[in-house]
Amino acid sequence: QWPQPLGNFRARITEELLLDDGVTVTRMFALDGWRHDGTRLPSIRVPVSKFPAMSWIMEEWGTRAVLRAGQSIKDYLREAIQLLSRPGYRRLYTHTGWRRVADGGWVYLTASGAVGREGFEVDLPRLERYRLPSIPDKARMGTEISLKLLDVAPWSLTVPLLGSVYRAVLGGVIPTDYSLWLEGPTGSYKSTLAALFLCHWGAFTRLTLPENWSSSANFLERAAFTLKDCWLVVDDYHPTALESRQQEQNASRLIRAQGNLSGRGRLRADLSVQTTFVPRGLIVGTGEQHPGGQSLVGRMLVLEVDGGRVRLPLVSSLQRSAGLLPHALAGFVEWLAPQMADVRAVMIETFEQARDTAVQAAKRHARIPEIVAHCWTGFKALVDYAKDLEILTPEGAETLQDRAWEALLNVAEDQTAQVEEERPSRRFFRVVEVLVLQHHASLRFRTKEESMTEKPPDVIGWYDTEYLYLLPEAAFQAVTKFAKDTGEPFTLRQSRLYKDMEREGLIERGSDSFTTVVRLGGQPRRVIKIRRDRLPVIIGVPFVVPGEGGIKEILGSEEGAAF
Repeated sequence: QWPQPLGNFRARITEELLLDDGVTVTRMFALDGWRHDGTRLPSIRVPVSKFPAMSWIMEEWGTRAVLRAGQSIKDYLREAIQLLSRPGYRRLYTHTGWRRVADGGWVYLTASGAVGREGFEVDLPRLERYRLPSIPDKARMGTEISLKLLDVAPWSLTVPLLGSVYRAVLGGVIPTDYSLWLEGPTGSYKSTLAALFLCHWGAFTRLTLPENWSSSANFLERAAFTLKDCWLVVDDYHPTALESRQQEQNASRLIRAQGNLSGRGRLRADLSVQTTFVPRGLIVGTGEQHPGGQSLVGRMLVLEVDGGRVRLPLVSSLQRSAGLLPHALAGFVEWLAPQMADVRAVMIETFEQARDTAVQAAKRHARIPEIVAHCWTGFKALVDYAKDLEILTPEGAETLQDRAWEALLNVAEDQTAQVEEERPSRRFFRVVEVLVLQHHASLRFRTKEESMTEKPPDVIGWYDTEYLYLLPEAAFQAVTKFAKDTGEPFTLRQSRLYKDMEREGLIERGSDSFTTVVRLGGQPRRVIKIRRDRLPVIIGVPFVVPGEGGIKEILGSEEGAAF
């Protein structure tokens, strides 16, 4: 007989939620529940796609909520819950940063809502610390504190950091396609500095930084998508034997995604396309070292932190005043919002002028001048804002900008050196040098009298006064094995390496390939013919063939020769 109980509990949909991440809108039901004895069950959220199956009952409420047995019971229960509920409707934004709204204006979102506007709710699980005041009534004081951050360490460190804070906010106009990396030994205060500058978005310390490199790649990717027009600080890169591969892959994937403004495409089980989580803010990594690879280092600005040059008393003082920094950023947002329609053209002009000037400091690396120009664009916007607040006079602003620009040019030179260190050809020949020094491989001096018909197993090539003659496979295998054994894999393919060497003017190639046939060891051999006069240009220091110990006899008259 009817009515019959469908279970030992009752449930109501209290709200229908629209979760808006800026790309897709996901609908969810918020439900309350009670057992038959009146005991309150925890409030829950259920995605609309999972609601009809009713499996969420046991997943969320466990054994406390029991559904009656029967084929159609779950369908009756679903119908009853929907018919008897009177839900409200709410839109929740699930990201930070800029959004254009219905009236044509722009709002900047954090966990506390929209700066200067009411009626915007933001849901940021695990990222609730990102919150700016709705009314930045202490913007002037906060901006004064923000500018004082320049003096906590050398300007070659603090100018890129502070410029990147305000450049991240400008990402709502032109996305940022670079990352910052703070590098230094344990105790150099890199995490402390990262947290202090991150305090522009809320209350952070070195113990409450948003993420770390031990998290999964998918987790970091989602955080970089959620934190739009903000910093995402990922702390503590220290690849141990256990986590080395995971951390290297995480860093490579995330920094490359930021540099390319791209994400990893995915399909659902039904082959429909999922949301691609493209980084929408600015990634700041910290670690005792940075991930290797020329292309990866070229996508980030590596900043060396020397703990001995960090002004700790000033850091401590500014940490006590860090609660004012969100007012500085919220004030900047309010100042910027009415200009959003016109600021793009100004940004492009500022960026292009800075990039073209910075090219002189990093002639061979197109990305480095662009990164410097990004930092300058953010810094210049801060200076313009400070002038409007009358914190800086026109003369004071000009002096500040001149000094900051000089610091950024020094950073460009240092970054050029960092990228050069990661040049594959440079790494290759430095490893060859180490192999010969440590007697793991040998180079024979080429002589006319040499009649060797079989090459010893450790010989990777020959040399004379003009060339190195490397056996392609033997030399490449020796280098890649050594690199792998020392924990810094050489991942470039052999063909790609030799193509790069040819482009750099190192290889004197044959008529139809990178190799050429030369008579060596008493017989014709196909070798990579390397010009000695180009080696110092590429590797930065003389390439030395040692002439001592067990290999003296094979070096002949060129003993101790340096190319």
